Amino acid sequence: MGAIFAVTGTDQLVEMTESPYESEARLQELLARYPNILAGDQIDPTTPRRWVLVSREVSLASQSDGPGRWAVDHLFLDQDGVPTIVEVKRSSDTRIRREVIGQMIDYASNAVVYWPVEHLRTRFEEQCRVENRDPSLVIDDLIGPDSDTDRFWHQVKTNLQAGRVRLVFVADQIPPELQRSVEFLNGQMDPAEVLAIEIRQFVGLGLTTLVPRVIGQTSAAASRKTVGTTASTTRVPGADEFDAQIAAAAPERLRKLRRLSQWAHNLEKEGLARLYSRTGTIYVSLVAWLPNQSSGIVTIYHDRRSGESSIGVQKSVLERCVVDVPPRLQAAITDRSEIRDISDELLEDLSTVYRVANRRPNDQGRG
Repeated sequence: MGAIFAVTGTDQLVEMTESPYESEARLQELLARYPNILAGDQIDPTTPRRWVLVSREVSLASQSDGPGRWAVDHLFLDQDGVPTIVEVKRSSDTRIRREVIGQMIDYASNAVVYWPVEHLRTRFEEQCRVENRDPSLVIDDLIGPDSDTDRFWHQVKTNLQAGRVRLVFVADQIPPELQRSVEFLNGQMDPAEVLAIEIRQFVGLGLTTLVPRVIGQTSAAASRKTVGTTASTTRVPGADEFDAQIAAAAPERLRKLRRLSQWAHNLEKEGLARLYSRTGTIYVSLVAWLPNQSSGIVTIYHDRRSGESSIGVQKSVLERCVVDVPPRLQAAITDRSEIRDISDELLEDLSTVYRVANRRPNDQGRG
């Protein structure tokens, strides 16, 4: 590629010439700070992909409960909760022509088995704390102001279980050998997506311009790989919609769901929560928001495919609003934010934390 040209505010023409990155670490840093250079509008022109960084150097094991064997350069999530694994190499690195393919396949095949979504959520929240950002607000920015953070992480889990991941090779130049490999893999792997993004750097007169180009998409592969359910979610006030949607559940599961729904109704009667029903392609959920806030501690889920029910606990809101979490509840959410075995005692603990949260000043939340 030849030079590119920029026109300044003073109508000065600046010729910008291509320049290599000073190091691989520099390109990695740019990706972490400016995820939009992953060219989400080229990956999906109809619904451009938006990104949030989970973390850099995310460890990945090769066996259950085993130590980390690899470290993924970057892990991003898009607005549909699709894990996007990014491996960065400079074109001068000879491994970009062969080793990196096997490396990424190792990542993908082990990620769908040995990456608990709770671990990824913890890494994301840690990354947010480092950046002094509220994790819930970051997810809101990603998927919209009416977002359900717990449901989003459910979708991440569903995508991992289904093998719906995106592998992205990033370099300043993508060699022809890697391009052919990426196009072949992307055509064969479904629902996983394999892409390469070439991000060239141009400099001139103190300016730097980054020019991304997505490589590896074919129309046949793109037509098969439709992902995501986030956009299809609707939210309505109250529990009526949730109660109507769960009516088709099997009798035993319906009893469990009605018990959870009644618990939420009781919260609302006490003035401890505002209830909202959400209906999506896979899940129907009942969200118990704290009054005068746009977040809640608990969401009740019904998976319409499997018939399973569960409670999601939004740990970031719980930790912000409740100083002393009941030990039984703390034990239940130590390693996960989703609870399936829901006893009466656990529901009483959850009622207690809502009462405590309502006694704290509203400015503790996001009102």
